[in-house]
Amino acid sequence: MLSFLSGRVVEVNEESVVLDYQGMGFLVTVPLSVAKKLTAGEKVTLHTHLMIRETEVALYGFLDAADRRLFLSLQEVSGVGPKQALRILSEFSASELREIIIQGDGFRLGQVKGIGPKTASRIILELQDRMKKIPIEGEKVSPLAERRLELLMAMRVLGYTDQECSKAIDGLLQDTATRNLSLEDQVKHLLAILSRRSS
Repeated sequence: MLSFLSGRVVEVNEESVVLDYQGMGFLVTVPLSVAKKLTAGEKVTLHTHLMIRETEVALYGFLDAADRRLFLSLQEVSGVGPKQALRILSEFSASELREIIIQGDGFRLGQVKGIGPKTASRIILELQDRMKKIPIEGEKVSPLAERRLELLMAMRVLGYTDQECSKAIDGLLQDTATRNLSLEDQVKHLLAILSRRSS
């Protein structure tokens, strides 16, 4: 999977940018806050997440790895997809969103278009404890914790619930034989484990 992408900005749109990487143009969907900071011609590195679904393949990009982690975390909340997560990150920086969730400020979060009070409450309920444990901006987050998020998202795209695959993911990341495999190979291992359980 693409963890980051460095290249020259060719085009900037409201919700996406086109990056020239070695003569190839990558369309990267970004929050509005990111698009506003970029200009055509400049070189930039985006922290990316590749999402593959039955009907589409999309590449999402962020200027900071913390924003990417929040993008993945938000989608673990029922009813929050990539579009809603992007809208939230278009309104708030990673540090602002973290504080909003920790403080339980559902009103402010619910003002984001497409979120509303019920979804805001779910986000706070499901992510508040996790946000309290996330290091403040500038501190490092465990690579295993970040990989766990990526695996959860990949398995959700494949139709599995977090309950179905969470224990399998934890076991895979604790096993030295599979911990350092590529994301694609880890997903293959998880599919094999889960298929054996269901048979």
